[in-house]
This record gives sequence, structure tokens and C-alpha cells, in this order.
Amino acid sequence: MPSSHMLLAVRALILGIKFKLTKVADDNTKEPSGGPPEPSVSKDGPHPQQGTDPPASHIKSFTQRILKRISSKNEEFLVLIDRHPWVYAERLYREFMATVTDQSPQGDNTWLCDKLTKLCTLIQDVTNYANKILNDTGVGKDLAEAQEIQDCMREVERWLEDILCGVLEGVDVLLNAHQSRCLLYQSSAS
Repeated sequence: MPSSHMLLAVRALILGIKFKLTKVADDNTKEPSGGPPEPSVSKDGPHPQQGTDPPASHIKSFTQRILKRISSKNEEFLVLIDRHPWVYAERLYREFMATVTDQSPQGDNTWLCDKLTKLCTLIQDVTNYANKILNDTGVGKDLAEAQEIQDCMREVERWLEDILCGVLEGVDVLLNAHQSRCLLYQSSAS
């Protein structure tokens, strides 16, 4: 099992990745060019025909667009993990172990960090979309759908963090944890 110092080091690495992602998160959540614009209020206040509250049909339309984006990010996530989270984590473990050689006894973990960065980007996007739904419609079925997708992504994120902890502690520690089925993804598959 990873030591508390190693977990802190991995958490710091993840927070650094997430911090970099928040700088570009707004760009990822904007409507692609040519699509309908985000609902907004001008500096002078709401448009006269809108009144103070947007009509229910406008909120529903906005929420549907956000749900389509969430669905798109979920599909991107499923493609990333080949639709099988446990198999994906096991494959990443095996791919890392294949990089361990006599010339490189610690292996190469850069690709694992890249996978984690991609996953963190998807999580950040879905979180931003969920916040938009919460701000527009409040708690409900739509928000629950977004949170369910977030939960699945975050579980895979924890699995990759656990593998990365083992990588940083040493190949022997990771190998022992895998053989004794102590890695998070292994215990969740039981």
C-alpha cells in the first residue's frame, strides 16, 4: 500500500494538473462556433422581452444543450477507457510494466500522467456543465445524470492515482500490490 507521503506527492501532482486545466476550462465549455450562443444578460440587465426570468422553454432548451455536451464528454470517456474501466486500468498497469527494462528499471510513467491529464480534463468539463445545470435548473434528474457520469470518471481517476502511487514508490511495490490484488481497481472488481 502506498505511504502517506507518496499519496501526498501524487495528490500534489494531480492538483498541479487540475490547476493547469482550470485555466483552459472555460474554453472547453464554450459552444462551438456556429452553434447557438450561451444565454446571457447584458450589462443593462435582462432584455425587455425576456423579463427577469427566462421562460421555461428557454431553460429546458439550454439544459438539453448542456446534457448533449455531457453526453458527448461521457462518450469521449467511454472511448478513452474502451468502455471497460477495470480492463482499462489493468491494461495501463501492464503497459507500464512493459516499460520496465534493465536499461530503465523504474519504467516510463509519462504516458500514465498523460492519461491522467486527459481524464482530469474530461472530469473538469463535466463538472463545469453540471454547475451550469445546477445554476439554471437546480437539483433534479438532469443534475443526477451529470453527477453519475462524474462519479464514474472520478473512480477511474482514483484507480490511476493508485497505480501512479505504486509507480512512484517503486516497481517492486507496484508489482507486490498487483500480485496481492491490493490496487484499488482490483478490489473494486471483486
